[in-house]
Amino acid sequence: MHLEHIPGQEMMIDYAGDKMCFIDMETGEIITCDVFIATLPFSGLTFA
Repeated sequence: MHLEHIPGQEMMIDYAGDKMCFIDMETGEIITCDVFIATLPFSGLTFA
């Protein structure tokens, strides 16, 4: 399937899969966070 994209008209976003987690080194607390993904379809650039 081929989609036509006009430059600067849209950005595609989503949250990727399961939440990730990291450990706060000062408190030892486990903190969960979402992984946000965005792409500019005309340029092919991706941001995570």
